[in-house]
Amino acid sequence: MKAIYFIPALLFLISCASTREKIIVREHGECNVAYLNMDNAKNDTTRIRFIKAAVFDTTATLIHGYIIDSSFAPIQNSEVTLFNRDQRITLLTNSEGEFEIFQNLYPAGWNLLVKNPDYICLYIVDVIKTGGQWFYIKLQHK
Repeated sequence: MKAIYFIPALLFLISCASTREKIIVREHGECNVAYLNMDNAKNDTTRIRFIKAAVFDTTATLIHGYIIDSSFAPIQNSEVTLFNRDQRITLLTNSEGEFEIFQNLYPAGWNLLVKNPDYICLYIVDVIKTGGQWFYIKLQHK
């Protein structure tokens, strides 16, 4: 009897999870969406390009990125937000379009949102792949 109730409950949870993901994307406006992979053959390289990774023995996590436009020029003062259900870390890119987040983070559902008033925002799903990672993020003009 319990097995009969388990399957509908599982399907309900899966549909809620996919709905929640759609709501999160809509919550941030009309953003482009990209999924980060350590293999650039699996990335949408018109939006994100993985550079390199490092492995740490601790919970320390380094996320280092460059925000650029279609001509590879740096985009300064872009708002970069790393977040999951429980935490949110926000900073601005420097004059080189560069940002860096180095904190103790557990790899659980971290996403990255990049916004600049002159560009279409980019929402990157599942951004933490390893202890340290470097990548380029390309934004499109509005």
